[in-house]
Amino acid sequence: MMTCDCSTSEEERIAGLVPCGIDCLNRLLFIECDPLSCPCGELCTNRQFQLRENALLEPFKAGQKGFGLRTKQAVQEGGFIIEYVGEVIDMNEFQKRIYKYEAEGLKHHYFMQTSKDSFIDATKKGNYSRFINHSCDPNCETQKWTVLGEVRVSFFAKRDMDSLDEITFDYQYETYGTEVQKCLCGAANCRGYLGVGKLAIDVLLLPVEPAAGELPVALDVAAVSPVKVPAVPSLTPDKSLQPTAPVSPQQVFVDYERKAVCFHFFFIR
Repeated sequence: MMTCDCSTSEEERIAGLVPCGIDCLNRLLFIECDPLSCPCGELCTNRQFQLRENALLEPFKAGQKGFGLRTKQAVQEGGFIIEYVGEVIDMNEFQKRIYKYEAEGLKHHYFMQTSKDSFIDATKKGNYSRFINHSCDPNCETQKWTVLGEVRVSFFAKRDMDSLDEITFDYQYETYGTEVQKCLCGAANCRGYLGVGKLAIDVLLLPVEPAAGELPVALDVAAVSPVKVPAVPSLTPDKSLQPTAPVSPQQVFVDYERKAVCFHFFFIR
């Protein structure tokens, strides 16, 4: 873990200089300080995950959207909202749960990718963050931070927020299949549907070794943005398309540098 070169004194704090403030090297690199090695020690302010400095929040009924999450206090731009938590799983377990949840009849799944082979699954175990709804004009964004050697994800305010404002972020997923999910955000720039404009082919989430005859359509990850959402296993690729070489599930997901990729799976029936 990197040690920053910040310093603090009583005179500086009286003058309003925050220990490990916006110029802290670790903060600029999205790394939280370790109080055992940070020059500012317990006075360090770059420990929002460790100290759970969540905003005051409450779930509420958000009309057609179901439940939502809103603030109970004003939040400034850049403010720490809440960490996205759940069960940490690898790619193998992620694949198993896709099929398991479908078999259980669960329509809404909550997976967030933190690295090539690591996901946070908040479908059954999580916190208030799982209530955050999508918006085409979101007031929050996700960021990946390194905290005491581990990658963690939280929501941060993109702009100033008033008390009782609903917390939203852009899900940034694309839909493949015969239907798209209607967007209910109500923003002036609402795109109308989640994943609209990218309804092209079905991508099957298959094991690394596909069964005979189950050849997924190759996906050019470099040419798309953001993450691709696999279709329900019962669907098949468009037969009018010429399949090329098989792709592994690892090729389907894109890991952004500092922006965590979150995708709520709404299975297509």
